[in-house]
Amino acid sequence: MKDLLSKEKYDGQIEDGVFISPFPVPKYQLLKTKWQVSPKGKTVICRYSGDGFKIAYVHCKNAEAVHICYGHDREFLNSKFTLKGHSTLVSDTLKSNQRTENFQLLKGKYCSETVLEQKEFESIFLALSPDWLDRYQKELENTGRFCGSLHKTLLNKLAKPIRYSSRVGDLVGNLKKIMSPYFFDETYLVLKIKEVLFLLHSEIRESFTIANGIHGDIRLLETFVDYIEENFFFNSNISTVYEELGCSATAMNRIVKSHIGITPKELLTQTRMDYAKEQLESGAMNVSELGHALHYSTQNHFSRAFRNWFGYSPSQIKKES
Repeated sequence: MKDLLSKEKYDGQIEDGVFISPFPVPKYQLLKTKWQVSPKGKTVICRYSGDGFKIAYVHCKNAEAVHICYGHDREFLNSKFTLKGHSTLVSDTLKSNQRTENFQLLKGKYCSETVLEQKEFESIFLALSPDWLDRYQKELENTGRFCGSLHKTLLNKLAKPIRYSSRVGDLVGNLKKIMSPYFFDETYLVLKIKEVLFLLHSEIRESFTIANGIHGDIRLLETFVDYIEENFFFNSNISTVYEELGCSATAMNRIVKSHIGITPKELLTQTRMDYAKEQLESGAMNVSELGHALHYSTQNHFSRAFRNWFGYSPSQIKKES
């Protein structure tokens, strides 16, 4: 026991229970660490300070489970946890400055994590070191970009021929907000992504409906969307697309609008504008080249269409880059 309590190895303490040793590893590996469990009715506190940041407290009370929490000793020790069923650990207290997030370890047990609000995160990091706040802000930006990319991918998938309820759209739209509490922990972030994708899959399955003629509409819609993505560079207007596919404008407007929520013409414009934005941001093409390549009569005509779609002119991208 003395060896376990050696200050050279660990920074821990015993209080009304047995000592649990948090190995000195990064926080995102804590869940992978094998923990001993105190006898029921006992309280065990563990702490490990790494790189100037106290990363975790572990509290086992009246349950054979582990709770990882960010907060102060006093707040943390006042929390009581109970084991529900065989796998879910939830908090029965909710403090004014905290919120409780319950999430699933997909290949293990449930854990409950209490997370401080964003402002409190920032104040803690700032008190520790300016470097921590810089890292926090960078991680937040990286997470924002990642969630934006995932959001776009999911929307593209949902834009395919699937009928989905407003709940699916709300879940996708709130993706960044859902992810933000988990930005600092790689393990939690990956688990949360899996959970969100699982929820999306469940919502889509529940909201998918089969109506008369829907399979024919889906096949036609798939053909239309694929054609737009592959040939938007070569067709000057949507009428040409209808002629190439041999479909009526009325039928295609109904199918595209009902499944994707925009008109075929708007879909063609969106595909072109997204392509133009990517080319401008990468510097591969300039405004004049894009206007000509995308079949706009003049450079001003293209710039006006770009502004109407994004709310800013294409020249602003060049200035920012």
